[in-house]
Amino acid sequence: LLLTARSDIHHANYLAESIVLCHVQDSLCLSHILKSIEPYSRLSLLLTCEDTTNTNGNYTLAINKLLMNAKRSQESQVLSMLEVIRGLLSPQDWLQLLRSSNSCGISFIADFLKSIQCVKSVEYILNSVENAAERVSLLQMEDYQRESAVSVIISSGDDILLRTVVKCLLIHDRLSFFQSQIKGLHSMTSTSRTGTFIHTAAEKLDHVVLPVEWSDTTFYYILNSIDVSERFVLLSTRDSDGNTPLHLIKYHCVLSYIFGMLEHDIQKTSLMKSKNSNGDTPLHMMECLSSEALLDILQPNEIIDILQMQNHQGDTLLH
Repeated sequence: LLLTARSDIHHANYLAESIVLCHVQDSLCLSHILKSIEPYSRLSLLLTCEDTTNTNGNYTLAINKLLMNAKRSQESQVLSMLEVIRGLLSPQDWLQLLRSSNSCGISFIADFLKSIQCVKSVEYILNSVENAAERVSLLQMEDYQRESAVSVIISSGDDILLRTVVKCLLIHDRLSFFQSQIKGLHSMTSTSRTGTFIHTAAEKLDHVVLPVEWSDTTFYYILNSIDVSERFVLLSTRDSDGNTPLHLIKYHCVLSYIFGMLEHDIQKTSLMKSKNSNGDTPLHMMECLSSEALLDILQPNEIIDILQMQNHQGDTLLH
């Protein structure tokens, strides 16, 4: 079969050979198979779809099936296989592999994060892309249902995976990454909405966060990983309901920690006065808000202004 593939690059041969490839669980064996094929044909083989579909009618690329089988055998084999594949492809073919999609448009990197989630392998893939902007582009590639690597990371709720990816991004690329809008998120204000990393992180702050816990939260990690001048911009990002991340925080004690990370006091006032699509400020949506709480986070003259702000139903904070 392999000898035939050298001289005949007909699709049927690649299809048959890709099935063999999918069952390889050893990087040395994979290396022998790929070396037996002409260099210009290796990428085509790895991107061949199986002739059977999964339950979603989704054709699986040989490369994804290969790596999934490797993970079942031993997680370290995934990284070894990636190293073999990268070593036997040209830089252009390696990048094309990373940008590839299956028959439903699901990108290789999104499928990899969803089904394999090996942290060291994710780090290896992203660090193998020298162009920093290309890394962000890879993570934001979407299929026809707007599924991307970003949405996979958000829906997984895996903080280790998130931190691994962020570590591979340059600091000036992180704001764009965190602002990526993802459909289908659930919140206390809507059954389905478009939101971002910082919005989902805000919803995780669903209890009274103590000072010793604050630095361990994903919300803190996201803010701390970007430049101080960009934090206000990120906190001003809105979801499809017009909510900033502060609209989704239930308890006022967290606000003092957040405001301590901002560059200017005026930014705090602006965030507190921001309204969502219902006309609510963040304070309208908080639970157990007391006068002492207001004094903790606002100056007396600011409190008077905010107390007079009404939502679309005419309610103030006093209501």
